[in-house]
Amino acid sequence: MKQFMTLLTLMLLLSLYCEARVRYVDKNGGTGRYTTIQAAIDAAIEGDTVRILPGIYNESINIGKNIVVQGGGIINTIIYSEKPDVAAVNMTSEKNNVDTDNLDLYPKIRTQS
Repeated sequence: MKQFMTLLTLMLLLSLYCEARVRYVDKNGGTGRYTTIQAAIDAAIEGDTVRILPGIYNESINIGKNIVVQGGGIINTIIYSEKPDVAAVNMTSEKNNVDTDNLDLYPKIRTQS
């Protein structure tokens, strides 16, 4: 019985640790823990969601893992690449889930295999 309880406790702790998280990005440092989208993506693990709060983000982001990236609204959340020849979002994995209905991207997404 003691071994069963130990195993059950270990499984519970492991499931809490492995639970997917929502990582918030706020360029002004308010509500979100991250001020850049790329920092939140880098910290995310498989299955996490990166939720980008409204604002204009001047960066190009690279996504190479199975995560969800969501914006705060099509006219409210804009990712703008400062370099016209670099895509705003560059995906290097086919498993990414980028919710482009809630993001404005300039230039658009580029997928690489």
